[in-house]
This record gives sequence, structure tokens and C-alpha cells, in this order.
Amino acid sequence: MHPSTSFAAFKPCHTDGHDCMMFDVPLNHNKPDGYRAYVPLLRFKSTAAPTKGMVLLNPGGPGKSGVDWFTGMGKEMQRRVGENYDIVAFDPRGIGYSIPSANCNQTDPNAVGRRYELPHGPLVPFDNRYIRESTALIGEVCQSVIGGEDQAGQHMSTATVAHDLHSILEAYAASPEAANVENAALLNYIGYSYGTVIGQNFASMYPDRVGRMVLDGVVDIEDSAVGLPLRALVSTDDAFATFFIYCHLAGPDKCAFYTDSNPGDIFLRFEWILSRLDTNIANALDWANATEIENDLYMLKRSIFDALYSPKALFPGLATLLLDMETHLKAHNLSAVAQDLSGAGRPPRVIQGDDSWMSGVTCTDNSNTAYNVTDQEFIQYMNLLMQQSYIGGEVYVANWYQCVGWSIKAVETFTGAWGGKTATPILFIGNSWDVITPLMNALKGTTLFSKSEVLIVNEPGHCTANKCSEAKTRAYFQEGTMPGADNFCVGLEEGNGPFDTTLTMRMEDNGAYRSILGRLRALRLKTYRALDFS
Repeated sequence: MHPSTSFAAFKPCHTDGHDCMMFDVPLNHNKPDGYRAYVPLLRFKSTAAPTKGMVLLNPGGPGKSGVDWFTGMGKEMQRRVGENYDIVAFDPRGIGYSIPSANCNQTDPNAVGRRYELPHGPLVPFDNRYIRESTALIGEVCQSVIGGEDQAGQHMSTATVAHDLHSILEAYAASPEAANVENAALLNYIGYSYGTVIGQNFASMYPDRVGRMVLDGVVDIEDSAVGLPLRALVSTDDAFATFFIYCHLAGPDKCAFYTDSNPGDIFLRFEWILSRLDTNIANALDWANATEIENDLYMLKRSIFDALYSPKALFPGLATLLLDMETHLKAHNLSAVAQDLSGAGRPPRVIQGDDSWMSGVTCTDNSNTAYNVTDQEFIQYMNLLMQQSYIGGEVYVANWYQCVGWSIKAVETFTGAWGGKTATPILFIGNSWDVITPLMNALKGTTLFSKSEVLIVNEPGHCTANKCSEAKTRAYFQEGTMPGADNFCVGLEEGNGPFDTTLTMRMEDNGAYRSILGRLRALRLKTYRALDFS
């Protein structure tokens, strides 16, 4: 497929109605006549007339292929925004099908892959033998493979991606397809998770070019820019507490970890599992299997953390995992527990590319602030996260530590000022209990961007999947209607909860939920006090 700057270059590429092209942009926007880069675009054309224009979308990451995610999703996304829009997904710089590729594995896949053979646990992050060797190795390999002027590494920042979107928008506005489209020069956009970072970058860099923009699962843009998400986990344990309420509501036929008395007794069974994975006792008594126990506890927390991204899809599997672990721990079979946990992570990406995709964006966006950080600086950040979440503290800190060995610097970054008066008000959306992007981030967005509003969805999960929020999103794209005072989706929809349940009351009004929150806080405090942060 020959790269082009013309929308006439779109060609059919899937049997389900999608077409695609490679969009030609300067590799370095400061050198428009220099090396070239090619951004893959996957489009699902409008099926109703007259067309209202184009909506660009990004599903998150960083490091996720928007093209792969969108394949087969055209009708679903049109249902959310309207059949009279073209929906266009793209791969950010270096990721997925974009050219040049940020694939550090192409010379030494085994070296970079060793990152995932390292032991985990609450004591491991302080052991430089493993962490520094791993991150330094990844950084060295990537610097040599993708760090050159004509390679992807220096051009993966979100500011560069926002610049690409501006170029795509310019080409669309000048195309015959946009001839009868009102406000064709304004960017219509949906961004989920990291996609909200792209959206906020674009809106801050080009406020007069913002059309209808929905940002769902909002990242704190100021924290993201300095590389320290300071409040990312404040609702993680709150989200996990909902598991016990939904499990009890579902009953034994739908939740394998069900106990018939009350949600608190289900939590007691969870606490019993933790008591058999007590790393403090194992290390204090110098048990031979102390490292194995540490690894199992870490992997349990990671499995829970992953499930909290999509409770409707993953809570049933989490319930089965907990039941299996309980069974094997009662039989004193730690090997079986490790086997239970080995397959409990997230499903693999469609493109296996490599894990430098996330580092290439995250580490360059924050101007390499984590490069070569000291142990003490790292421990201070871990200290903060451990105080926020029992489940997520030591799991999430790895997202920051990946940048310790990343030396590639971006040629283009945007550090503010963030916010401003956009041509069209932005709609921010957030769940009440989001594992990684707490609701406060969406609320903060409304203080940064003039006349923007927030829609609150009273459910757990990362990004929203709620009939109420979808209806309001569609009204926004079709009519420009903002939620106004009607900005709360209560989350009581029939069969819409995890395990296909229907809540009978708001979660915050449930006494059992509040009690479980208190017990999770106690676990968090116990773990924090047991660790030596000196």
C-alpha cells in the first residue's frame, strides 16, 4: 500500500466494510522535508446520510494497536456515535503497523524477553541485581535498534502523535469527502485511557481545532507529563471491594467463590488465602519457600488488578481462580497454586511486537525523568503507591520503573500549559471505581478545559461500558448535547453488572461494601508498616 497524504488513497482491506491507508507524515515535524513516517489508518465509513464527518479514536495503552482493536468494531463504534460518522482508528508512532516500527526484539528477542523471567514480590523491587540489569539491558538494546535520528524511538511522544492527528485533520478537511461537512476542520475524537492523554495533548496544543471530543477513563495529564501518577490507585481497592458484593448477589450458579451468608464472609475466605501467603512470616522465619510465597502473593494481586480493568468480563474468572487457590492451599500444594496463577494474566496482544512500545511512549513523554533514578527515589514513589492500594501498589510501580534504563529522548514534547478554551466543550467520562484512572482525574479535566463537563458512571472498571453513558455519548456527537445536571449514570441497569447481576441499591449505600473497604484499608496499613522504606 503506497503511503499518501490524500484520503483518496483509502482502499478496501477487510470483508466487514473497513478500508485502510498509510498516511504520510514527516518523521520529525520540525523537519518537514526530512525522513518520513507512515501512520496506518483503518476506517469504517458512515452508513447513513448526510455524513456528519470523521471521528478519530484511540483505545488506550500506551503501546496498543488501535488498528487491531478496531478491526470488526466499526458497527459497534457507530452505534455509540451515530451511523452518519466515518470512524477512523490509527496506530500511534512506532506501534503496531506504523512505520518505522519500535521493535527492539528484532536483534535480540531473548535478551529483552528476560524481563519477564525476573522474580516478583514486595522485596524484589529493592534488589538492583535484577531490576537494574533488566532495565539497563532493555534500554541498551532499544537505544541501538530504534534510537537513531531516522528510527522510531525519538518520535514516539504523545505530542508527536497529536501533531500527526492535526496533519490527518488538515488532509480530511481539504478532501472532497468533507465538502458538505459542517466544521470539517475540527477534530472529532474518542479516547480511552491513554487515548485521553492524546486528546488532552491535542486540545492543549490546538484548542481552536477541537470538535466533539469524548475522553473516557481519564489520565491526569499533569501527572502524566512529569512521569509520576501520584493518585492513580486511590480507587483501586474500592473497585476490588465491589467483587464481593457482586459475587454474593450472583449466587453459587454464577460466582464460583460464593458463600451464602453475606459478602463479608466471602471476603473472610479471601483473607484466609492471604493468611497462607503471609510473606512477613515466611521471611521472618526464613522459610525455604519464602520466595515462592512472595511470588504467589504478587501474582494474585496482579491477577486481581488485571480483572479490575473489566469486571463484567473477568470477575467470573477471578472467582474461579480464588476457589482453585483456596482448594490447593488447603492441600498445602503451593506448586498447584503457582500453576493456578500462571495463566491468570491479561490475554496476549494480537501483534506481539514487543514491550518497548509502552516504554517508548511513557518514558519519553515525561522527558526521561525516571532515567537512572536512585533506589531512594524509587522507594519513595513505591511508598506512596502502597499507601493508596493493597492490591495495586507493588503491581503498578513497575510501570514507572520500566523507564529507569530508557535513555532515548523525544525530539518533540509538550509540557503545557494544559487546558484552555476549546472550540467545542469536551465531555469527560469516568467510573466511580476505576482501577487506574480515578474519577478525580475526569473532574480535574473539567477545571482545565473551559466549559467542559463530566459524566459519572457509578460502576467499577476501567473506562465505561454502560447503556446510559453510551446514550449520552451518542447525544453529544449527534446534537452536541452535554449532560448538564443529568450527569450521573446510577449503574442499576438490568443484568448489566458483573456476573450478569442487577444491583438493588447504590454501592456506597451498602453496609457490607463499606465494611469490606475498612478491612482492605487495614490490610493496606498492615502491609505498609511491615515494609522497611528507610
